Amino acid sequence: MLDTASATSLELLNQKLFDYIRQHNTTVHSATGETPSERYRQDLGAVKVPQSSQWLEECFMNRVSRCVKNDATVSILFCLCLTFLFVFLFVFDFF
Repeated sequence: MLDTASATSLELLNQKLFDYIRQHNTTVHSATGETPSERYRQDLGAVKVPQSSQWLEECFMNRVSRCVKNDATVSILFCLCLTFLFVFLFVFDFF
């Protein structure tokens, strides 16, 4: 467990977080029998890389029109449809 209470500065907190993450990534997982680092390296070939940083920014920086009704509900169905469309197209290599 990460002990944040004893961190007296941002630098010390960053070091504690770094140590915690390093320990987690190098500890053998009981279900897989591998460390998270080993597992990541084995599956690295399956990781899809975006075509460009511009394309990635466009995926996450899109604007959506919302409709707020009198009962304080918000309609963002169009946003969800666009998000699913981007994910579908990326996963199935349409870009």
